[in-house]
Amino acid sequence: VLPNYCPSAHQLLLDSHLTAKKKMVQRLREILAKNTTDSIPAAKDLVVVNVHDTPLQGFEKLLEHKIQSAPVFDSASGKYTGFLDVRDLISFCVYLHGSNERAENLLDIVSFGVKMFKHSVEGVTVAYLSKRNPFHAIKQGITLLEAVEFLTKNNLRRVPVVNEKGDIVNIISQSSIVQFLGQHMMELRDEFTAHIGDVPVGSSPVLSAKRDEKAIDVFKTMDSHHRSGVAVVDDRGALVGNTSGHDLKLFIKNPSVSVLNLPILTFLNQIRQLQIDIVNPAISSGVNDSFGHVIGKVAATRIHRIFIVDADNRPVKVVSLTDILSYVATQTASAAPEAK
Repeated sequence: VLPNYCPSAHQLLLDSHLTAKKKMVQRLREILAKNTTDSIPAAKDLVVVNVHDTPLQGFEKLLEHKIQSAPVFDSASGKYTGFLDVRDLISFCVYLHGSNERAENLLDIVSFGVKMFKHSVEGVTVAYLSKRNPFHAIKQGITLLEAVEFLTKNNLRRVPVVNEKGDIVNIISQSSIVQFLGQHMMELRDEFTAHIGDVPVGSSPVLSAKRDEKAIDVFKTMDSHHRSGVAVVDDRGALVGNTSGHDLKLFIKNPSVSVLNLPILTFLNQIRQLQIDIVNPAISSGVNDSFGHVIGKVAATRIHRIFIVDADNRPVKVVSLTDILSYVATQTASAAPEAK
């Protein structure tokens, strides 16, 4: 006769934590499944780049409207060719610095930057650049859960929402969905008590740069890893700052190749002096903070990644918008809608 199984207190605690995590994710999925794309407010003016715009005009439009990317429309075919993304300018800056070219404005960066491609300069159009970021769309009215699964399946940060005529009525980003979830954190605070350090979300080790590392070398790291943000740490490995896509846009507004040779922390302080409404440059959470607290902080501050630090303020993992939504999407995910 088999003896009666009596789980240890430690095993019971592990089982309890596992159950709590499953319930937590299930609640998030329920909220997303009960709401549609219409729950995300649309921008008053959707920014679209014309296929006949020059690369300079396209990037100027992104900076003017303070956005990361915009769809490129070809009126002749009646189709969108893809997205023009400000992150392409990181590659331009790296190429520019390596070519020992001077750049005093956005025109210089774009004019020299397009030479990095094998095509002739005339062939590097906004349509060409936009194809690096393919256009995929979802239908208006699908659930936010389906939208999250679509973003995750296609490795997208934002997705256009189209009506029956194929017109874009909104562009839903990862950030807008996390902000939507953040609105529900207060009502769910008693259910979201799992420590972020124990939740299998985020990546480790953290991509970081020493505070005295040259800005251009950090740009190269960002470019090679396709990231817009890395942690900046001191000699002890403690978090002292971070880069972001916002910093890139600040630099592009007042570019100078010479400042790329400054230590990254000095570089960040210098370009941020031109900005009045600077937010905390290194937003973090502790390993014992709850998952709900982390979502709430990311939503409230509108950041794209948050660094999870230990008792010595050393980043042990980074949790991005992609990580949060992928975690929600991959738990017993339903079939994601096909790209249009």
